[in-house]
Amino acid sequence: MKGRRKPPHRSRAPLLLLPFLALAVGGIVYLTMTPSNAAEPSVLPQNLGDTFTGTVLSAAVERRTQGVVQADLDCKGPMSAITCRAIINSEDGGRIEFQYTHDMMGQPCLAPQDRVIVEAAPAGGRTVVTRLA
Repeated sequence: MKGRRKPPHRSRAPLLLLPFLALAVGGIVYLTMTPSNAAEPSVLPQNLGDTFTGTVLSAAVERRTQGVVQADLDCKGPMSAITCRAIINSEDGGRIEFQYTHDMMGQPCLAPQDRVIVEAAPAGGRTVVTRLA
């Protein structure tokens, strides 16, 4: 079998680098998809869990009261600090207009039919609305 050539020797280095390349790409994807724990001062969340802090635009709330959200309107601004205006019908038949700012990525807006507790603001303070489960 004269004249038959031996096939050229191929390096296996590219095959050995594939697992390392896959790990590197996976690490980059993981790091870009994982939220950072270090929040910037300008976007620190004001609302933790289902509690919203804001201002009553209608008549002042004088005591703690329960109510039902009728609408959530005029939402404007960046997702990390969106400002909305909720219309809440209180249990005593009153109507409360509540303006609040929150981080949409961590906490959705108040929604129609949400049951809430509205707590009166201390003198010069801000009103707190808590969404009930």
